[in-house]
Amino acid sequence: MTQFKYIVLALLIAALSSCGQESTTTSTPENNPEKQVESPDHISLTTAQVKTAGIDWGAMESKTGNAGLKVPGELRVHNEYIATVSAWADGTVAELRTGINKPVAKGAVVAVLRQPMLLDWQQDYLETRDRLQYLNAEFNRYKNLKEDNATASKNYEKAASELQEAQTRSSLLAAKLKMYHIDAASLQADKVSGTFELRAPVSGIITRTFITNGSAVQAGTPICEIVDMNQIHADLFVFEKDLNKVKVGQSVRLHSLSSSDNNVYATIFSIDPGVDPERKAIRVHARFRDKPLGTLVNGAYTEGLISLRNGAASTALPADAVVREGDNHFIFILEKQLDNQLNFRKVRVAVSPAQDGYLLVEPSELLPADAKVVKKGAYYVSAQGAEIEVE
Repeated sequence: MTQFKYIVLALLIAALSSCGQESTTTSTPENNPEKQVESPDHISLTTAQVKTAGIDWGAMESKTGNAGLKVPGELRVHNEYIATVSAWADGTVAELRTGINKPVAKGAVVAVLRQPMLLDWQQDYLETRDRLQYLNAEFNRYKNLKEDNATASKNYEKAASELQEAQTRSSLLAAKLKMYHIDAASLQADKVSGTFELRAPVSGIITRTFITNGSAVQAGTPICEIVDMNQIHADLFVFEKDLNKVKVGQSVRLHSLSSSDNNVYATIFSIDPGVDPERKAIRVHARFRDKPLGTLVNGAYTEGLISLRNGAASTALPADAVVREGDNHFIFILEKQLDNQLNFRKVRVAVSPAQDGYLLVEPSELLPADAKVVKKGAYYVSAQGAEIEVE
């Protein structure tokens, strides 16, 4: 009987031991290689998902780019290259010889004004010039008589006074006519004119006109505005916190809606010493290296990318390969490719603008030289990782 009890006890222990081993074997991950434990940083997709989403990958590229400071700005011509043609005397507009957006050369006539008083001044000058001949002859005659004591001194003094008066009047009339671009020395009775011309003080483009034909104007009335568009440059607005990154001589890549050239390059030539009260930023002036294509508009909006690092070759990826999540940027590396499954890993990167749709990237960890990065469909991979995080 006792022997029978021992046999039963041994059978029970063996049965319990067998159950424990079976339970352990069932729960061991190594014995179930198909089971994958996912996290937001490790995303597994089926080949069907990859195909449907159009996901593609490839190696990182090396580009020569510039880390840059992106700033707003405007195209601007400074006041020293803008001229306003004004009437410097009263008159009536007889003829406008220019119009909006018309080019004009320095010294060219932009308007003709009629001034009736001009005829009177020219008449007075011609009469005075003719009278001077008589007065000069009389002066010389009385001078000779005075030397011979043949006449009284008062007649000589009267002739001298009248000659001096006529000479003064002639000089003043000649100066007045010169203001109207009339050469008194060559003035003839059959060539008098009742009009005078207003000329361009600089070469440029007519950007505004202020009067019409027939307008009565006074001295100081503006006629038109001329802008020398060859002097247009970019004014960029840099905040005080970034001013220590900017200096004269730095390169700037500009994007302007008014230019058909997508890559307009300029060089910083001046930095204002004070803050612009309207923009609450410092104006930084950049001059174009080459004349941009298309029509440039004074005051047009532009964006500038100020180069902060010159010409070093850096790792670059298409902008679509980089996903922004909050304040961070990420890329996705293809780690493993199975028959029906692909495993991706999320890697944080620092980015800076390059050009032509690329970004310079600096991974937070050292990646293999042959790392395969998702270049197309990165946002789809990111979305799948977000779903894992939610679960």
